[in-house]
Amino acid sequence: EPFGRTQAIAFALIWAALAMYSWSMFKGRQAVPAAR
Repeated sequence: EPFGRTQAIAFALIWAALAMYSWSMFKGRQAVPAAR
């Protein structure tokens, strides 16, 4: 199946969004101390 420009852009955007989401989750976990 050919991988066109539109598919490449969508692929990059999806992975960029996933990376930003993962990064925000990681940073949020680091910033908030565990309250017990």
